Amino acid sequence: MGGDWRQILPIVQGVRDQGVIEYTLKNWGDNWNQVEKFHLTINQRAIDDPDYARLILEIGDGSNYVHEKRQMVSIPDKLIQTGTDTDLVDWVFPDVNTYELVESSAVLTVDNRTALRINEYILDKLNGEMREFVSIDTADKDNALNVDPAIFATETPPGMPPHRLRLKVGAQIVLLRNLSVEAGLCNGTRLTIVSFGEDIIYCHRNTDPKKPKQMRCWESRYNNIGTSDDLALDSFGTLPLA
Repeated sequence: MGGDWRQILPIVQGVRDQGVIEYTLKNWGDNWNQVEKFHLTINQRAIDDPDYARLILEIGDGSNYVHEKRQMVSIPDKLIQTGTDTDLVDWVFPDVNTYELVESSAVLTVDNRTALRINEYILDKLNGEMREFVSIDTADKDNALNVDPAIFATETPPGMPPHRLRLKVGAQIVLLRNLSVEAGLCNGTRLTIVSFGEDIIYCHRNTDPKKPKQMRCWESRYNNIGTSDDLALDSFGTLPLA
């Protein structure tokens, strides 16, 4: 076990704010007597940037709040980059068509909507023909509502690909399911698209570009996925990629 209690919290559906703490190991009770604790005081990842390490610690402690009720913090101007989404993408990926420049870079966002918008911009800059893969959705049979499946096409639940997944050869993709732990095809694995089949994507892992191992990603099925309090997907067939 390891991590920062102030920053790494579980995600519990339907639970917010302080209620999440009840699901952490902090509430393990008397079992903590069986654990030997080690207190780490030096941030090794940011050891060369003490100002940044101090800022992270202040955020974790809540000592630099400017509005405690809304949990707003003060961030130094030097850490804030002004500009548009496209300015950021062009800086991170100066040439999206050069594999070596994109295989190990990424843009982090706070929500799926922003990520999808940035992905579309990058895809439009990538050379080649666009391919579109469409999911097949069915409503939960136990749901009392008579729901038009077309409604689900407008939903993109967390951890799911969009209804219309648009891709190109050379695009960077991420696995959303554990296909083969032995082969290193796990949730979060980054891949590069090599070619397309009718309903199969051929790609290789980014771990060793000098000896790329080609693999196939085929359609997967997601079952019993809640999208809101009133609607529920019983089945969602699509490629396990984003």
